[in-house]
Amino acid sequence: MTGKEALKRIAALKRHEWDQLEALIRQVVDEARAPLEAVGEVWATHSGDERRKAACVLRALEELGIRAWLNRFGQVPATERLEAAEAVIDSYRVVQERLTNALRPLLDDTTPLPLPAWPGPIEERRPATRVCDEAYLLLRQLLKADERQMTALESERAFLLQTDPERDRTIRRYKDKQEWADLTADDDGKDGR
Repeated sequence: MTGKEALKRIAALKRHEWDQLEALIRQVVDEARAPLEAVGEVWATHSGDERRKAACVLRALEELGIRAWLNRFGQVPATERLEAAEAVIDSYRVVQERLTNALRPLLDDTTPLPLPAWPGPIEERRPATRVCDEAYLLLRQLLKADERQMTALESERAFLLQTDPERDRTIRRYKDKQEWADLTADDDGKDGR
């Protein structure tokens, strides 16, 4: 399926035709992944020049090759896994850098975001946020991936409970020093301020 065909099918879908949308998604995914998986299969099952060429293709595909590498890990010896892991990490770092570079300029955008419309009653409403607040939280998720999930959730909640000037200081600290504020600290000084 070409890009034009996919766009044509999307345009033809009615608002609540979820089953047809799901079918389109499956078709796009299957058609997009098939050649990548075939190259991954060559890398995992062939030797010599064929294997080297397949590895070269997967490396050149960057983030598109990640899944093909990972799907073959169980089929290859440790040395080949290490080779693929290095390529996957390189690709991951490129994607991470691209996303980081796309999000960082948003840290200066103080445009308020509309509150999400929740269909039913909720326990606790999320405080109003700005573009810079959401960019900060996304960057924190991306770049502080080693943080335990509970700590990450507590830090997000603490950040959202700050006033706009407090959030501005937290964001500025990250921008200036590339440091993440300890938002879960119980001290009254609020992270040394």
